[in-house]
Amino acid sequence: MSTARPLASVTLPDGQTVRAVVLDRRQEVDGSYWYTLELVLISKVDRFGQPRAEPQPVIWQAPYPVVQPIAGEDYSTVTVRIAPTAVQVWLVEERHSATGTVHVLHRPNCAQPTGRSERVGLEDAAALLGHDDAVPCTVCRPDAGLRGLI
Repeated sequence: MSTARPLASVTLPDGQTVRAVVLDRRQEVDGSYWYTLELVLISKVDRFGQPRAEPQPVIWQAPYPVVQPIAGEDYSTVTVRIAPTAVQVWLVEERHSATGTVHVLHRPNCAQPTGRSERVGLEDAAALLGHDDAVPCTVCRPDAGLRGLI
């Protein structure tokens, strides 16, 4: 078997919960996250005219919060995709302190900016992260999103 993929807890419409394999995660245009999941079920397969019970993978998508992490699972290997139109602009917030000005880069739907912020495009956002006076927001993690777009 190849590298093990992490499991997540999924709440079904009737309230039951199952554990499913997380294949990837996608941020949609509205900022919501949808997970691609796999669950292996037993299904009837006809082999040479005889019915047999065999494992069959079911792949589907479900949103957060229907999908919840499981403590102890390592999700660092899960691919995070961003819808192409989900990030057209990024926010750069200026934070002033006694030691100087820091520019904090945020995703456009982040609720963390409290100071003056400016909208910038993809190239400017990526370039900003290379500057000494710029840091990514620790809540919305724009650096992770930029890696998937550049």
